[in-house]
Amino acid sequence: MSSVLEESLLLETELRIGDAFGEMLQAAFYELPAPPEARWTYDIVEREDGNLLVTPAAHWFQPPALWPEHIVTGMERARGRVLDVGCGAGRHALALQEQGEEVTGLDTSPGALKVCRRRGLRSVVHATVADHAVNRAADGGRYDTFLLLGANVGLLQGRESAPAFLGALAAMATPGARIIADSMDPDLLSELDPTQVAYGELNRRRGRLPGQTRMRVRHKTMTTSWFDYLYCSPAELGELAEGTAWRVEEILPSGGPSYVATLVHKP
Repeated sequence: MSSVLEESLLLETELRIGDAFGEMLQAAFYELPAPPEARWTYDIVEREDGNLLVTPAAHWFQPPALWPEHIVTGMERARGRVLDVGCGAGRHALALQEQGEEVTGLDTSPGALKVCRRRGLRSVVHATVADHAVNRAADGGRYDTFLLLGANVGLLQGRESAPAFLGALAAMATPGARIIADSMDPDLLSELDPTQVAYGELNRRRGRLPGQTRMRVRHKTMTTSWFDYLYCSPAELGELAEGTAWRVEEILPSGGPSYVATLVHKP
């Protein structure tokens, strides 16, 4: 084995598995007062085939004035008690809280929730959707709106996981509750990212949805564990909702791969 390969393998084994996403958000939060050209923190997502998506971490903190129109319109559908699922740095939850809505931020990242608290989000929960559903069933709490923004349709993960995830949301839903979610259509995304074409074909051969992505988040020498994250078309989202208590009610296009979907709870 060459010394170069040995060194590469050594570096790979030295990666620490942990809350890389939360560490990235905390680093970005502390550097926000600096001008954009002086900021050094990036959001690094590694796909299983080695493809890297690198974007400025400051996008997690964008104020509503910088949001795309379809996101703003989707947020206008939020009402009542709101659960922001995968709240990240809290940009959507904080915007609704400032409007007087009762909002809870839910995330599995302790670092992300620490940032949310420091930014002023009053109610946060460190749990998975499934675990939170069990706790809410015990105390009788229900939500009128679930936010799955920031491309968090991805949390459905795939065909096998989606029914349980949607079922957990339904267990916490009031009659007529809504999910406001956004994603990216993998077919349209392929037009912008040629690597998506080969990856989508690989997924189809494996019996997975073309936009089902195995990824991990990197920050310095820390990485999350590998996890599945789903990008799907509006039609695929409708198919995933079939047989659950949710139905796709509205699609708000962006003119590109991204879109916002509203799903209604109809038990």
